[in-house]
Amino acid sequence: MADANVVCRQLGLGTATGLITLTNVPKTSASNQIWLDDVGCVGTEANLTACPSRGWGVHNCAFKDNIGVVCSGQ
Repeated sequence: MADANVVCRQLGLGTATGLITLTNVPKTSASNQIWLDDVGCVGTEANLTACPSRGWGVHNCAFKDNIGVVCSGQ
């Protein structure tokens, strides 16, 4: 959830309230690119670029491993 909180804060959408799996998103969708993997935010970072990861577009996971973040919106 630390990673999710950073995402919500970066987008100006409050705090993370949950995670959702993206298994129902068609693989032909534009969202089938995995951009970040093994993200290790502490939770205080201002944005994802300050968190350690494998690097943009570098991953060792399958499309079924994608998740989405639900933000409080406040």
